[in-house]
Amino acid sequence: MSIVRRAALGAACAAAVCLTGCGGSSSAGPRDATAESIASADQRLRGRWVLVSYRPDIPLEPVLAMLVSTQFEHMTIQFDGLNMQAEGPGINVHRKYKISEAYADHFRAQVFDEFGVSYDSSNDFRGDLLELRALTNPWRGTGTLRRVP
Repeated sequence: MSIVRRAALGAACAAAVCLTGCGGSSSAGPRDATAESIASADQRLRGRWVLVSYRPDIPLEPVLAMLVSTQFEHMTIQFDGLNMQAEGPGINVHRKYKISEAYADHFRAQVFDEFGVSYDSSNDFRGDLLELRALTNPWRGTGTLRRVP
């Protein structure tokens, strides 16, 4: 895989890793607070976001770091409840995602690559920002997305 493709995929995964997607049930019956919290986080996540920043826990090699930084303020990520699409300079990535846990302004999510490998994240809504913590190597680190009006 080329370094450009790795950088683009990494930036998309890191940004996306903060992402989500289960819907709640509409059947009558006992209230499921977990499902309601996940559905609420899913609704808040849906829409278009832009990558503001990403800081890896382990510094990237200089060329890869430069390629990732070119995505800042340019890469947009669209969430629709099941899929995410990340588009930026030299990148167009489609991935499935799922919210596994949610409460208040916090949620945990997984993004799945084309081979089904899961990239986990811990995420917090802060106004029009989404602060993410990518938990899976090789993209462990922190990042920020901003909602696009």
